[in-house]
Amino acid sequence: MSEGNRNKPRNQDQVIQKLTEKIARQEAMNAGLRELEESREKLDKLKSQVGRQRVLARALLLAERAELISVHEMAVSRLEREQQEQRERISGIKEEIAGEKKECRERKLKLSASREEYAWERLRRREGLYREAGRFLEESLALRSEAEESFRTFQDAFFLEQAGILAEKRLEPGRPCPVCGSVTHPKPARLPDGAVTEEDVKAARDKSARASAVCEKAAAEAAAARSSYQEEFLRYFQMSGGKDSKAARRKLEERLKQERATETEEDGKPVRDGLDWKIWRKAGKGSF
Repeated sequence: MSEGNRNKPRNQDQVIQKLTEKIARQEAMNAGLRELEESREKLDKLKSQVGRQRVLARALLLAERAELISVHEMAVSRLEREQQEQRERISGIKEEIAGEKKECRERKLKLSASREEYAWERLRRREGLYREAGRFLEESLALRSEAEESFRTFQDAFFLEQAGILAEKRLEPGRPCPVCGSVTHPKPARLPDGAVTEEDVKAARDKSARASAVCEKAAAEAAAARSSYQEEFLRYFQMSGGKDSKAARRKLEERLKQERATETEEDGKPVRDGLDWKIWRKAGKGSF
């Protein structure tokens, strides 16, 4: 066998080995290409998924925004309705307040008139008490004067009749007279019938003291009645417009004329309903 023939199998083995290696490399490349293709497919799928997710996310965001806008619109609509209802309620309340104010003014006017009427009646009652207390004081003064005069009369008569009283109680036969010293009493004084006794004087004194006490009490009551009357008078005067004394006077005079225009005092002189005009002048600070 020639050397060429001997080398021929060796070369074939080398070629086969090279082909095998090439095939292996080719297969490895094919496997890499397949992996690369698979990776590309996966990447495309991922990209597609990401795109869909982005679309979904955007759609979800838009939906959320739309829902939020709807919620806001509903809230605004509700607030507008509430505001309208509030305005209607406020309008109703204003009308009620206006009506109540009007009613309050009317009630105030009625109450003011009632208060003035009540004050007038109080004034008239105080006037009656004041004048009654004055009359009682005058009667008490007259009784006191009468009691004092009676006491003085009894006392004077008692002193004038002391000689008879002394003779009746102290003079005895043979006993010296306490006045002249004589032991004989030929004509002793005699008490006349109805002579004032010491008991009579004491009774007159007690009566005078009681009359004075009654008079003092009557004077205190009259002073209190006058003070009460004056306070009521000034209160009514102020209620009738005391700041404008002339207007108050005209108002009071008109009322007096309506009630008792023809009343007269005991001496026949016309009076202004018996009211004490000195108090009026004081209330008006001299403007009357």
